[in-house]
Amino acid sequence: MIEVSNFFIWLIRTFSYFGIFAASLAGTSTIFIPFPLDAVISFAAIGLGLHPFIVGVSAGFGATLGEITGYLVGFGGKEIIEKKVNKKVSKTVKFLKELFEKHGFWILPIAAFIPFPFDIIGISAGVGNYDIKKFLLGVFIGKTTRCVLIAYLSYFALPQFMIWLGMM
Repeated sequence: MIEVSNFFIWLIRTFSYFGIFAASLAGTSTIFIPFPLDAVISFAAIGLGLHPFIVGVSAGFGATLGEITGYLVGFGGKEIIEKKVNKKVSKTVKFLKELFEKHGFWILPIAAFIPFPFDIIGISAGVGNYDIKKFLLGVFIGKTTRCVLIAYLSYFALPQFMIWLGMM
C-alpha cells in the first residue's frame, strides 16, 4: 500500500493538476476497493500548495470518469446481476433501480457527494439503463462539489485547526 501511495505522490508532484486527475480516475475506477481520494486532495492542496478550486475540479472530473466502470459493469452484466448474483445484492440493485425511477436525477449528486461506496449506485444505474449523460452530469456535480469542499477545507481550515491544537 505504501508503494501505491508513493506512486500517487510522485504522480501529483510530477504532473500537478493532471496528476490529481489521474489519481482520482484510477482510484474511483476500482470496484469495491477503497481509495483515499480525500487524502490525495488534501495532500495536493496543503502539501503542494496548489489552488484548491483547481485541485477540486481536477479530482472531481477524474472521479466522475472513474465511476463509468461501475456503470459499465451494471450495463454489461445486467442479466447476470439480476438473475445469478445472490438475492441480497439483487434486491439492493432492484431497490436502487426503483429509487432512480422514483426520484430521478438528484439521487446521483447526493450519493456522489456523501462518503458512500458509490459503486453500487453506478452498477444500479447501468442495470437500469439510466441515461449515461445524465449519470455523468449527476456524478460530476456531486463528486466535484465534494472534492472542491475538501480542497478548500484542507487548504484553509486544517492549518488553522493545527495552530489551534498547538501543532504548528
